[in-house]
Amino acid sequence: MVSRFFGLTPKDKPLIHKAIFQLVFFGGETGAGFSWDVVYNLPIWLRNFYSQEVEDWFKRKNNQSTDRNFEKKTKQDKSTGVVNPPSFGTGGR
Repeated sequence: MVSRFFGLTPKDKPLIHKAIFQLVFFGGETGAGFSWDVVYNLPIWLRNFYSQEVEDWFKRKNNQSTDRNFEKKTKQDKSTGVVNPPSFGTGGR
């Protein structure tokens, strides 16, 4: 019989360690600076909470970048008064 730890199977290990890796690796970019042993010993509900916070932080950062790029492009188009049509390729090859 396979031993189970809180109902988890050996197949669950990669998922658990992936979540730990993401918090340690990407959490450092957000300024949280988690270490592996801290994340490993966090209660699951708290680890999930921090994972969601890191994910939300990256989504906000991405949306801000997208908004800034759109505003920058719009300002450039307004300042020159030139309409740049999209390029769809060179036709049938």
